[in-house]
This record gives sequence, C-alpha cells and structure tokens, in this order.
Amino acid sequence: MFTEYSLFWIIPILIFATAISWFIYFYKQKYFSKKQTITLFTLRSIAITLLLFLLLSPTFTKKTNQEEKPIIVIAQDNSSSITKTKDSSYYKNEYLNALYSLAKSLNKNFNTKLYSFGNQTKETNTFDFNDHYTNIADLLTNIQNEYFNQNLSAIIIASDGINNFGKNPLNLLDKTPCPIYTIALGDTNKRKDVSISSIRFNEISYIEDICPLEVSIKAKKAKNEKVKINLTHKGKNIFNKEITIDQEDFSIDIPTTFSCLEAGIQSFTINISTLEGEVNKENNKRDFFVKILDSRKNIVFLSAGPHPDISAIKQSINKNKNYNLINLTDIKDLQKQNEVNLIIAHQLPNNNESFEALKQLQQKSIPILYIIGKRTNFNLFNNLNNGLKINVYNKTSQTQSLARFNNSFSLFSLSEESLDILSQLPPLSSPLAKYDLSTSLQTLFYQTHNSLKTNYPLITFNNNADNKSAIICGEDIWKWRLRNYLHNNTTKQVDELIAKTIQYLVSDKDKSTFKIKHENLYNQTHNIRLEAELYNQAYQLVNTSDVKINLKNENGDTYDYIFTKTSNAYALEIAELKPGKYTFVATTNFGGINYTDKGSFIISANELESIDLVAKHDLLYTLSIKTNGQLLYPSQMQNLEKIIKNQEDAKPIIHQITTNHKLISSFWYWLIIILCFSTEWFLRKYWGKI
Repeated sequence: MFTEYSLFWIIPILIFATAISWFIYFYKQKYFSKKQTITLFTLRSIAITLLLFLLLSPTFTKKTNQEEKPIIVIAQDNSSSITKTKDSSYYKNEYLNALYSLAKSLNKNFNTKLYSFGNQTKETNTFDFNDHYTNIADLLTNIQNEYFNQNLSAIIIASDGINNFGKNPLNLLDKTPCPIYTIALGDTNKRKDVSISSIRFNEISYIEDICPLEVSIKAKKAKNEKVKINLTHKGKNIFNKEITIDQEDFSIDIPTTFSCLEAGIQSFTINISTLEGEVNKENNKRDFFVKILDSRKNIVFLSAGPHPDISAIKQSINKNKNYNLINLTDIKDLQKQNEVNLIIAHQLPNNNESFEALKQLQQKSIPILYIIGKRTNFNLFNNLNNGLKINVYNKTSQTQSLARFNNSFSLFSLSEESLDILSQLPPLSSPLAKYDLSTSLQTLFYQTHNSLKTNYPLITFNNNADNKSAIICGEDIWKWRLRNYLHNNTTKQVDELIAKTIQYLVSDKDKSTFKIKHENLYNQTHNIRLEAELYNQAYQLVNTSDVKINLKNENGDTYDYIFTKTSNAYALEIAELKPGKYTFVATTNFGGINYTDKGSFIISANELESIDLVAKHDLLYTLSIKTNGQLLYPSQMQNLEKIIKNQEDAKPIIHQITTNHKLISSFWYWLIIILCFSTEWFLRKYWGKI
C-alpha cells in the first residue's frame, strides 16, 4: 500500500474524524447510554476516517503468478517432392492424421504451432504438397524472428531434406535457441532414372549469334541403356544426340550451340527419351528462354581517375551481351564516338572540362549515371541542374551510408532476394552534406547512418522524359560486389541492381498515355508483378480511374483482375499462375475516353522438385545433431512427446505480474464505509425507540 501524499496526513484525518464524532455524540447528545454512545461514536469515527483517507489517493499492489507454456513449432514440408514418391497416398492421409494427432497430444502440455514451408513459411494446419521448392533457411529465419525471447522449447521439422532454394540452413543453427527434431520423410532408395540436372546458357543473345549451350545429364541404375537428347524450338529439332549410360551413377555434360533468327523471348525445349521402368519422368524435359535482341547499346565509361569501383561495375556490365562497353581515359575522345546510349560518370564533374562535356550530353538528352566520390566538384555538379543539390559541409568529409529500400519506388522492380541481400551489404562512402531533391527524382535507396534513418538519397533517379539520369551518392561499390560474393558465392544481386539501373536509363521513353509495365519473363516461383501508368494531357501521372486487365494463356483460360492504386500509379501482384505464355488486354476510362494497352509475357516452369526425388536425410540428421535434437521416422512420431517432455528446458515459465489498484475503486472498501454509516443509522433509530 502506498499513497500519493505523505502518510503524515493520517494524523490530521484521525484528529478531524474523532473531533467531529465527539462533537456529535459527547458534546450535545444526551439520549443514549454511555455504552451506546461509545458504539455510535466509534462507527462514525471509522466511517469518516476511511472516507477522508481516500483524499490521499491510496493505492494497493497486487502480485499474481502467470504461467507461460513452452512453445513447440511443428513445421511440415509442403513441397511437391513429398508426394512424388510411391507413398504419395500415405503422406496425404495416414501420415497427416498422425501429424495432427501428435500436435493435439503435445498441445496438452505445450503451446503447439503448426507451420507449412516450401515456397513460403506460414502458420497453417492444411497441407496440399503443391509448393514448387523447399526453403528450410526461410523457415528457420521466420521462427527465429517470430519467437525471439519467447519460451520456444523445440522445433519439429518434417521433410524429405531436399533443400533446393535459399541459403544453407546449417549456417543459421547458431541463432536457433532450441533443439530441432526432424521427421525423415521420402524415399532414400535410388531408382532407375535419367534427368536433366542443369542447363547453362546465355539468357540474352542477338539475331544470328551463335549461342553456347551446355546440358548436364545424370542417370541412376541405368547402366548400358541408351537415351536420345533433343533440342527443339517451335517444334523444330535443332540438335539431337544419342548417348550410352556406362555407369550405375552416371553424369555427363553435353555442349552444343544454337542460333535464332527471331527477336523477342524465344522458348527452347530439351527432351531426354524415357527409360523402361523409370518412375520420375518429369525431369526428362526442361524448357528455357532466351531474349533475342536486334542491336547492342553503347555505354561509355568516364572517370576522374583509377578506382576499384570501375573494375567492379565493368564486370557487372560485361555479363550482359546487350551492352557494348567503351572505356575512355580522356574525355576529349568522347567527341569521336558516333552513337552513345549511356554515360557512366565516375566522380565527375571534377573540373570545368568535364562539366562542359556533361552539360553538352544533357542537352543531347543522353542518359547519365553519376557516381559521387571524393573527387567530385560539388559546385559544378549542382550547376548541372539534374534535380539533386549536394551542399557539402566539408569537401573531404564523408559518412558511411547503408542502403534502405524505398517501398514507394516504382520505376523498376528488384527481386525480394536482392533487396534482402542489398540491405545487408557494407556502407558506401557518401559526402557529409545536406541533400535537396526536386520532385522529378524518385529514390530507390535512402541513406542510413549507423541506426539513424534519413531521407537523403543513396541511389536516386531523374524521371524527366527528356533528361534521364541516375545518381549514386557514394563510392566503394566494389565492396558491395565483393561482400555479395563472399557471403553468397555469387554477385547476382549486385549485378541485378546495376543491370536494372542501366536497363532503365537506356530504354526508350514511351510517351503513351496509358501503358502496362511488365517483365517479358517471370519465374513460377515468384509472384507476377505488373504496373500501370496513366497520364493526363500535361503528361502528369494520375490514378483516379480504375484499371482492369484480362489475362489469357495458351489453353484459353482467362483471368480478370483490377489494379491496386498506389501513390500516383497502379500495381498488381498475381500468385499461382501456371507456366506458359500469357497475353493481356488492359483497359481504363479517363475523361470519358477509353484507353487500351496490350502485351504478353511468359511464366517459366520451376522443376526444382522434380530433378531429384531421392530424400536427403543426412541434412535432417545434421540439423538435429547440431542442435541437440534427434532424427526420427514417421513410425516414431508418437515418441516425440515423451522425448520433448524429458528436456530440461521444456518447462513452463512463471511470470510474476504486479498490478496497482486505486483504493477508491475497491468494492470492499466502499462496502465497509457504507456498513459503518448504515449500522450507525440503524442503531440510532433502534435505540431511539427504546
């Protein structure tokens, strides 16, 4: 018990209550006996004291114990490889019933959570085994984030161990706070099978170019059998070969070449003849797509001097055959170039000569990618009027800027994987300055200094139709590429950022009033994202009217959608579309005028779950052993409850909850006061009648 005011005030309250009661019953009252008077005096004193005590705002503390049950996560692999074995009926029926029974039994003593994982991780109690890939790392990451600092006692993962997407889950075990118990599903027996394990090709080529292709073939338990390999395009055979399988575990790389006379996204198919008695025939066929272009874009690289960024950016650009990269050491040589589609200006302008050259390029509406660094002359840069003013506090002062994605960015899209990895890359060295942006700029990444989030741009784009440009407000891009490779064994994510930036800058500006922005090729594993833009007569973006779209695939199936309105445009995300070619017709009505845009795109199939159906129980075993868990088989599932109960840390946590309650709100306190006054009144009436 404590009060808002000093307990010293209890003494004046007692004196006052006693005085009032004495005055009433001893000073003037002569009707009651001495015993009766003392009784009434006492009741009145207690009632007044209790009533006046409330003026001190007394508060009492109540402590209660609350039990938190241990949490058990049961994660079921929902990928299609689970049911592509001979036991498919068992997994859809008897096995799932046993899993639900385990969850129900565990829930008596634990807080049990059921999850599905595959294409995505989600809390659910329904499983259809239709996901296109398995991502155990995503499962572990979600669990770690969701149950951070909670009483998570065990994770149960039921899977065949065929992990074919995402990061290596073994690298995440140090952040897993509890044992992992694995239920080994699938079949580890090797059966007769021939498959296309991988295809290596250039995703972009040109008309009549010779395109290299390498097909990796694997076979099991098919020694002395012969198979035919065919490469087709639009039903025409362009390559075939027969091979003999000479080992029980057989693999071979078959190199070849092809060319195409048509521009656009071209579909090619590789087929392997099936074997007698072959169980898995889905991995005998693979489709792949190549973007055939008409001509290359000329990119000129200008720099203020040597820098590791130059080599890193060049390596990214040279991966794309669509671009012809020209490196100039002397800016005067720029005049000798006949056609220039893009200028990369590294730490330019640095003097009046480079300023004048860049000014002339702007007047010619040639897109420019600026990369800001220590050698940049910021006074000259600001005078270029490209939409960004960088007012430096000191010419040599720099700050370390991490990349933070702007969710409102709409000029182009980056994959979720790339956005995740790019946000974890080391900081760029940016000028310590105040940044003033015009409304024509759209920022892709903001600067974050340590944990301080700013609205200063790290990478921003000028969307002016007549003067397209991009500005990277920092150097040391080479560190991004190096870190990307060291942590992911690939530079794919940084290369995607550079490729999308250049692609946006070199693409011709479409001044259509109404248009649908889309990729030519999507993967079945990702949602299909479409964007729509509608312009008024002043060529300003508007989104007052609804935009509808109708999709149609090669089988004649149709799908109707309505775009969601964004800040000034439209967006649409579609999930679970079947692979194949789709045509679309988008319509809207603005100002009483009907607008239409048409186009097409291709969704490529994902065969990851069909390539190899042999269960990988060694991965499951490692996940369990490294976390002090255990690997079990479906027949042993019911033992899990006993095993987990015997864990020392699988115990409830008792939390002591302290709550404060005002005495004025107490029912019992007011009851005592009322009883005192009521008893006094009753006794006065009763004794007054004697």
